[in-house]
Amino acid sequence: MSRLEINVYDSLRRIYLDEKPDCPELKRAACPRGDVFNCQLSLILKDAVEGERLRAYPSVNSEIKDFIKIFRIGNVPSEMPGYSQNDGYFERMAPGLFPDPLFSLDKNGIYGKEGLFYGMWVQIPTEKINPGNYTIEISFENDKKEYLGKTSFELEILEIKLPKPKLKYTQWFHPDCLVSYYEVEAFSEKHWEIIDNFIKTAAENGVNTLLTPLFTLPLDTVVGGERPTTQLVYVKKDGGKYSFGFDKLARWISLARKRGIKYFEFSHFFTQWGAEATPKIVADIKGKEKPIFGWDTSASGKKYERFLAQFIPELERFIEKNKLGKSVYFHVSDEPNDKLTESYAKASKLLRKYLNPKYKIIDALSDYEFFKNGLIDTPIPSIDHYEPFEKAKIKERWAYYCCSQNKLVSNRFFSMPQARNRIIGFQIYKYGLSGFLHWGYNFWYTQYSLSSIDPYMTTDAGGIFPSGDSFSVYPGKDGHAVPSTRLFVFKEALSDLAALQALEKRIGRDKTLHLLEKDLEQPLTFKTYPRDPDWILQKRDEINRELNK
Repeated sequence: MSRLEINVYDSLRRIYLDEKPDCPELKRAACPRGDVFNCQLSLILKDAVEGERLRAYPSVNSEIKDFIKIFRIGNVPSEMPGYSQNDGYFERMAPGLFPDPLFSLDKNGIYGKEGLFYGMWVQIPTEKINPGNYTIEISFENDKKEYLGKTSFELEILEIKLPKPKLKYTQWFHPDCLVSYYEVEAFSEKHWEIIDNFIKTAAENGVNTLLTPLFTLPLDTVVGGERPTTQLVYVKKDGGKYSFGFDKLARWISLARKRGIKYFEFSHFFTQWGAEATPKIVADIKGKEKPIFGWDTSASGKKYERFLAQFIPELERFIEKNKLGKSVYFHVSDEPNDKLTESYAKASKLLRKYLNPKYKIIDALSDYEFFKNGLIDTPIPSIDHYEPFEKAKIKERWAYYCCSQNKLVSNRFFSMPQARNRIIGFQIYKYGLSGFLHWGYNFWYTQYSLSSIDPYMTTDAGGIFPSGDSFSVYPGKDGHAVPSTRLFVFKEALSDLAALQALEKRIGRDKTLHLLEKDLEQPLTFKTYPRDPDWILQKRDEINRELNK
């Protein structure tokens, strides 16, 4: 009779179909209360006849079984795991199948065939579990209720309760991608339901700052093209006068707040890569919805300035009415470069002309000259261009990464070791960041938004972004977000940050940094850091034990 060989591993290994993880099994672990513990199971069918297939059904035997969630790790294709020019710190660069989406188990259990390794993800939220030592035993049966095998590990829940990290964290949310994939009308009741589901998953995994489309996002859009209209602000145009409605924006903010979102970054007031044009804005003109701004409108023209002169005061009144004053951020343009400094400068000046200076403007840009010349007060440099900003006097420090950060620094591509994903928590603490940005929560378009994709089949935005760059959740059949292993591991990085911040509160920053770096040959930076996943796990355990004293 066939059986299952079952092994337990930590969360930083990937379980590929054709390879058993080359590391010791996980036998024992510890976790503070309030944290989330993750590990993985590797399953392979043994003593099977050639071509045999089966379905296996897990069951948990433990005092804390009611708190344990088990996911099936799906495998998705990647034609472009990474760029050919890279630093070599990758697991696999050949096209193939990568373990990433995490599916909730249903009545079908987990499917398996002989000769392949299948992965399952075990997640244990500890918020409501009393401190103590617990044995978790997981066994499997086939559809005939026949025993296939079991495994177990020990988990200690520590006395110390871990607080939430002090960090503003945004992964850009793209509501138009939900419209395209699910084929629903923008801001219909079905769309609102799906939006709520996806915000819920984002918030559960550390996102507390939400990109909010006042007007359709002017991001990654081909010049002259447009993305599906997802505009929260109602605009009515009567000659040269404009009036505005904020009902949808109010609903968006109310919904997000209920899910735990605390901060809102309003979508960019000018187009990407230099602010030369305006976002797509539609207005009610004599009862018909028509576009009034877009690629054919100069960003620095009088027409758009007259619009902003009327819109921004109304938006500020809405902000104050809803007590959002300290919770909002504004954007000029995303990722301007040194060749477009003049157009960005004009746009920045125009926005500042009408916007109350108490509101913060943030933009992802890595050229220090923009900050030096006073064009931006709160820059968000990429982590591989952070050095010039490190010594500057910036009240609120942010950083980001995207597809370009593929050498030396942390990121979360399919092909990168999960340790490269998780190290960012230690680095954010070292640099004292106030905020972190990643652009791809659910961007399910090709580059420039030319067409919609199925992220289960196309994971590289049509062969242009390394798989894993443009999204960290998948669309579920029922309108819910399907999380990824990378999403959960980044949440662990945020937990590392929270643990360090809690330790600093107890013993001070100098001693905390010493504990973090004492066994390193050189100081921790965005570009120099340990690559051994065991170092991360052991360091976190050391921090936990120090906190638990």
